[in-house]
Amino acid sequence: MGFSPTKAHCVQSSLKGGQHNVRGTKDDWKNHARDVRCYISDRDAQMVINKITSNTLHFTNYFFEHFVENGELQAMFWADNISRSNYKLFGDALAFDATYHTNRYSMVFVPFTGVDCHKKCVRVLP
Repeated sequence: MGFSPTKAHCVQSSLKGGQHNVRGTKDDWKNHARDVRCYISDRDAQMVINKITSNTLHFTNYFFEHFVENGELQAMFWADNISRSNYKLFGDALAFDATYHTNRYSMVFVPFTGVDCHKKCVRVLP
């Protein structure tokens, strides 16, 4: 089950009160999705590593480690000031396993979400 660019355009049109309130046509959305897939290709993991590594240069107390085996990203961990503060207050850590394949293309979906003891979302983005 996927959420195609065409369906995304229809949902956006519905939410915004009509196609005239949405930027681009269904074909524009399809072409954009195709262009993004072509741009990312097989570099998705490296793009994540590069982005998080750049955070270590720009933010104080930002920690990042990753493990690559046979050219495949196996594990990664990061912590910023907010996640460190949340850990001190709540004593929780976020862990997930992205080895479960979720669709017929063996693509993995891993949402980065967290909830504190007040049932409020906490930031866990890289």
